[in-house]
Amino acid sequence: MISARHIYINLCLKDLQNENFRYEGRKKVPIDEEWYNIKFYVFDLPNLMEPFKARYQKLVEIVETLQTNWTNYQSLNQEFMNISCPVVLCEHTLVESMDDMKCFYKFVLDNGGEGIMLNDPDAIYEGKRSNGLLKYKPSFDMEARIKGYKDGTGKYNGKLGAFIC
Repeated sequence: MISARHIYINLCLKDLQNENFRYEGRKKVPIDEEWYNIKFYVFDLPNLMEPFKARYQKLVEIVETLQTNWTNYQSLNQEFMNISCPVVLCEHTLVESMDDMKCFYKFVLDNGGEGIMLNDPDAIYEGKRSNGLLKYKPSFDMEARIKGYKDGTGKYNGKLGAFIC
């Protein structure tokens, strides 16, 4: 019997093998049922040295192929019939104006999101902070006067636990 971990990695992730993909396990022996619910959300191909719009189009093609492979695998293995493809493409939304961006940003925040990423469609991935990929999220700032502190407990014993404001 082939493990679910083996199937996920070899069937679904082989097309992404040149990317900076890694997975970690906390157990020495992976449990198949725990792998059934794992989803790999993919949003870019940073190792493809092309503009973002070309990288994303290639990613769409890869994910479509993976989903076809998954459907074919499901037809041969009834155990996986009710399990959706573990590779999920993150949807990107094209905004054409500052008003569009602000409207989309508000929608994301109103639905529990923490912010948005602004990606220049013509930018090559740089692997560092750049003007081609910007994080846009609210910043919350407050001031307070510290009146005291509490000692840490448990694993924080002997350390600062909390400030009293």
